[in-house]
Amino acid sequence: MYEKLVTFEEEKRKEHLYLLYNSIFICACLICFFEPIFSILMLPFKGIEDENVRWVMETLLRPLCSSAAALCPFFIYNIRMQRSFRKSLMPENNKVPVIFYVLGILSVAATVPFFVFLGEKFCDLLIADGYIIHETAIDFGQSSVANIFYIVYTSAVTAFLLDLAFRGVAAEKLSHAHPVAALLVPALVAAIQPVSLFKFPYVFAAAVVTGWGYLKTHSLWLSISMSFAANAVFYVTQLLKQTEPELYESNLLTVSIALLVVGIAAFAVLAVKNGWKIVRPEPVDSDEEYDRLDGKQAFVGFIKAFGLWIMIFIFLFRIFFTYLDKPMPEIDSGETASAQQIETES
Repeated sequence: MYEKLVTFEEEKRKEHLYLLYNSIFICACLICFFEPIFSILMLPFKGIEDENVRWVMETLLRPLCSSAAALCPFFIYNIRMQRSFRKSLMPENNKVPVIFYVLGILSVAATVPFFVFLGEKFCDLLIADGYIIHETAIDFGQSSVANIFYIVYTSAVTAFLLDLAFRGVAAEKLSHAHPVAALLVPALVAAIQPVSLFKFPYVFAAAVVTGWGYLKTHSLWLSISMSFAANAVFYVTQLLKQTEPELYESNLLTVSIALLVVGIAAFAVLAVKNGWKIVRPEPVDSDEEYDRLDGKQAFVGFIKAFGLWIMIFIFLFRIFFTYLDKPMPEIDSGETASAQQIETES
């Protein structure tokens, strides 16, 4: 029996593969530990008696705290890796054409209603099966101005902070390894982060399209703009659901399919004009050279990453113990009396 000799190059690549995915997934797992820390900032304002003042403070802090909790572990990791957001926020000689912004925003925004529809229908199936879904209600304002402020502010804050984490750190790191991993892994993390089965389809789909735009241009301003548009459309649909429920229910499917066609057409034009393929950036040092993987290596590394399974476990735990609830079926009086009689006789 001869043991297979492992060269230094192979051992080094295995070490980088081990850290590549796990660093991203562990950052995703740490989000749930930062969330309660940032939620403490909300506590002093919950006792405010004036409803308008309390609504303003909660509107200002809630998206800021939840998004900052998601950004913190990725920001710490970015500092530890001695990387900077400056290259993505202010790329040199990499000006994104206006048409890319227009078609990119249209392609992601127009597809949101359809995936919101899918999320609603999936939740309806769970409810029909007896589940109770604890979805956080969106607290819109009492006036049109307040609602516009809520939608614009919440969409902007979450788009900026989350794109720094999921595109500026996760996608940028994985872009040197394999383009598919850089596209799908951050999208999966972004979809899991809200811990919502209702939001999962729209967040994942929007993150894939936004991630493609980022990996084609490496411009955070483009991805932030696309994320802002996706968030804004989502909040508009939820506002219509609260204020015009009959109109919303009767037209959602038709309108969402029509907009989906528009979004796919916009994305197709964008992809044909700029090319579908995502090109990996050239490595700037030996570490990035070791990160470069072929398709098989990228898939095996993804499946074997222990951080992935920890992240999935945390997500499922929070879904089944905090998000979903299925009460025990009630026993009628006749069945109860029979059960008591059997117990007495025994």
